Amino acid sequence: MGRKLKYLAEPGLEIVHFDNLRGKTIIIDGNFFLKYALSRYRYLGKVYTNNEGLPLAHYIFLLKFINFLIKKGIKSIFIFEDKNAAKLSKENMNRIIETIKIIEKYKVIEYVDINEINFKNSKDINEDLKLENYFNKHYSKYEKIVENFINIVRNCGLCAFFISVDMFRLSTKLISEKKAFGIITDDYNCLLFKIPVMLRKFNLDNDTLQLLIIDKLLKKYGINFDQFLDINILMGIDYFPDIKIKGFGPKHALKQIKEHGSIENMIENKYIEDFNYKKIRQFFKTKEKIEIELEFPPIDTYKLEYFFIKNGILENVAEDIEEISRTYKSLKSRQMTLDSFIGK
Repeated sequence: MGRKLKYLAEPGLEIVHFDNLRGKTIIIDGNFFLKYALSRYRYLGKVYTNNEGLPLAHYIFLLKFINFLIKKGIKSIFIFEDKNAAKLSKENMNRIIETIKIIEKYKVIEYVDINEINFKNSKDINEDLKLENYFNKHYSKYEKIVENFINIVRNCGLCAFFISVDMFRLSTKLISEKKAFGIITDDYNCLLFKIPVMLRKFNLDNDTLQLLIIDKLLKKYGINFDQFLDINILMGIDYFPDIKIKGFGPKHALKQIKEHGSIENMIENKYIEDFNYKKIRQFFKTKEKIEIELEFPPIDTYKLEYFFIKNGILENVAEDIEEISRTYKSLKSRQMTLDSFIGK
């Protein structure tokens, strides 16, 4: 997502280690993480499935990822968009549909790499099947897995939400209020909501991930955020596929905005014809009133073990559950909370 925006954003990326995030609270784009876990992770080369044919390896990866973060001193907030959030925009729905496609394919392909999937010849979305009908037909499968994810996260003593608002809008609010440092996501569109810090492409083997700070990126190009948004409007934005201006790639759009200053000036100077750009601006700059309380419940190892026993994969995560439990017991013996251990 945000494929054109990617070319503008990539020069601002830098490699950091997870140790640099110690003491931080990080938002996890739940849909991205689920997609990543489903399509890129096998445990010991095997894909585990339950009696219904749904994959289980992503649950193993989730618990190991949580354990990894806790040991690194990083607190996490997992955010998933629900059916109502998906219907706020076609782009929101597309994000979930990409994951639903992988869930469907995972049943018949032993191991799926997201970059290798080709849906052109499948019975997925085509001219005869509307996007929303496909979404409604398969959403329950996505919802069931997300609910399991949320329960695992909460039983690990961390925060997880199934929300009815745009995830990036909420994330911008939480980060701006200093309740979180940044968001891990693969979707560059988050930058259009002025997300201060984007984290992506994590690698647990070498302990690294990519970091982008929006203010540094703007400074690099010598523009402000309003101009950054105008550049993306000229290139075309996924949220508004019907509003397009031909002939604008990243370099050309950047050059013209730096030269003219804004889309208004480009229209006034007769460089381009007038179009409905104000609608797009208003969408991204509107600040909705979103009230949400962050809750970090107590760890419940009994419920964690029960879930993995029920699915026949406890042996694959028993050590992780024990390590998470030991961390909490150690904190309790020192009369510390996860907040005081990790920081805020």
